[in-house]
Amino acid sequence: MGSGQCEVGLADGETSAAGTVSRRIGDRRVVLAGFPGDDWPYGRGRRLPFEAIDAVPLITGPMNGAMERLVRDSLSRPPARVAVRCGSWRAVWDLVALGVGCALLPEALVRTELDGVPYWKFEPELTLTEHLIVRRGSISPAATLFVRLIENANAGRDELPGDG
Repeated sequence: MGSGQCEVGLADGETSAAGTVSRRIGDRRVVLAGFPGDDWPYGRGRRLPFEAIDAVPLITGPMNGAMERLVRDSLSRPPARVAVRCGSWRAVWDLVALGVGCALLPEALVRTELDGVPYWKFEPELTLTEHLIVRRGSISPAATLFVRLIENANAGRDELPGDG
């Protein structure tokens, strides 16, 4: 973005690239999604301690960003049972849907993309913070419209969706 080749970006977590402004636009709740197996002691709707991920075969995506930091900060160590590490998040979704294991994913994504896949919320809640990153100075009309759409979509959101 600092090179001027990109005007607007979205990121999990604050970014401080030279020549940009970062604005927090919301939080995404992270859940454990998948089919944990017959011996899983947590019923549907029950909140999990984060350490419960050690009891399931975990499918991870590219562990080089916000999700990796979230896991490391929450566990203070790598997860115990990484069964599959995928190069793309789409592959993670497909493996979870096929019942290969479980993954840490945004709740909204599980609800919209993984219909019928069970998921559990964590106690305490686990969230990723989203930021809108905009290049300093003037931006194109298309980028300006995109920024307005994102800001309007997130205006007045004081809590995470799906708390029901």
